Amino acid sequence: MDSKKPWAVPGKWSVGVHNFAEAVRAQMPNLPKKIEVRDVTIREADDQMGLYLTKEDKVQLALKSSACGVRELDIGGPNLAPHQGEACRAIRDAFDKAGIDKSVTRISGRFFGMAKDITAQIDGVMAAGCTEVRLTIMSPTINGFDAYYEQIKRIPVAVDYVHKKYGALITCGVDETSRTPIEYLEPAYKAIRESGVDKAWFADTNGVAIPAAQKFLATEIRRMIGPDMPLAVHIHNHSGMATATCLAAIEGGVTEPDMTWNGYGDQAGFACLEEVVCNLESEYDVRTGIDLTKLTEVSEWIERACGMETQRHKAYTGKDSYAYMINHWDAPIGLMLSGVKKEEIAGVIAARDKVGQKEPYNPEVLGRKYIWAWGCYASRQVRVVKAKLDLMGLSCTDEQAKQLLDQVIATVDEQVALNKKLMAQKKPGYVTDEEFEQMVHKMLGK
Repeated sequence: MDSKKPWAVPGKWSVGVHNFAEAVRAQMPNLPKKIEVRDVTIREADDQMGLYLTKEDKVQLALKSSACGVRELDIGGPNLAPHQGEACRAIRDAFDKAGIDKSVTRISGRFFGMAKDITAQIDGVMAAGCTEVRLTIMSPTINGFDAYYEQIKRIPVAVDYVHKKYGALITCGVDETSRTPIEYLEPAYKAIRESGVDKAWFADTNGVAIPAAQKFLATEIRRMIGPDMPLAVHIHNHSGMATATCLAAIEGGVTEPDMTWNGYGDQAGFACLEEVVCNLESEYDVRTGIDLTKLTEVSEWIERACGMETQRHKAYTGKDSYAYMINHWDAPIGLMLSGVKKEEIAGVIAARDKVGQKEPYNPEVLGRKYIWAWGCYASRQVRVVKAKLDLMGLSCTDEQAKQLLDQVIATVDEQVALNKKLMAQKKPGYVTDEEFEQMVHKMLGK
């Protein structure tokens, strides 16, 4: 990578130059150079209505996430939900069989600070096969101040027990931090720092913080715990801002953000793994340790596994996120219709080094390819059809071009009509360039 131009990496991406302006970077002094991804899909999928992953599905997802470079999996709370403990044991067995130990991908399980017997809670988490314990302190806005301060008193006990009995790591933080005033967070994070907790975390459980507020919270909690303690964040998407607020929290000093595949999670979802990771790598120049070429594969796998379709136009991994009309001005036909000589088109495209003038990301980075599509209104022109055949080294009459166009339109209109009837996009709603070429060869016999 050209360290002087991280916004323009040949063959990968071409993003906003102002993302790296000194004035912009000066606003995020706590931005880490690298982060570790915590995949919380296995837990969050349990909370989203209509999305059901079997134990076997969860094992497969855990293996795929680990292969992608995920450093920690959150399996939920085995004491609260026994089936999560069963899934964790199955994952631990699969990891052991595959030779994946905690130095590659950790497994964390949670319990709540309001529990009467916290040692029994910790025993339950570790018995399930977890390698880390995650302690949730319930905000005073939920259970009141007496219960809140009682939970804070239990932090040193939990830390001592986890460290001495299991030699494991413990993460601790306050839930609902976005609705808890800073003065009430101070005693909790002071206790976290002074008790020897290994990692801290905070949460926007109901997605109520704007990005600037989330960055402020991260910065303040970073101040409370010091510069070196790992810091996680857990952000839901109730307001549709989870990806943005997660990135803002990382700007403020978060180093282990929670994410889910496809943004799955209860109610409106969660901070989306593919979006956060891709934006960190390209827009921020922050390393994530994730193999980007595997993102689409896993995204599509879990979509099939849970039977819950994501929107086709979803950023980065949506089925149509790299679909363009065949005569887009950046495509060969568009260039020809704009006046570029046919023999010069290949050279113009090659000079872009696989990143077009419009598209900021080379889809090959994500294991994807461009989809050049027929069917949108701008492509329904005889001259577009004839330009395509010219590029193929073929010719046709105006009547033949019209017949081809009519066939495309009929195919697309039929797909769209079906989608409207079903109220779901079961068909793509376009004809791919490869399908169009098949129509050409069938009609012309060439």
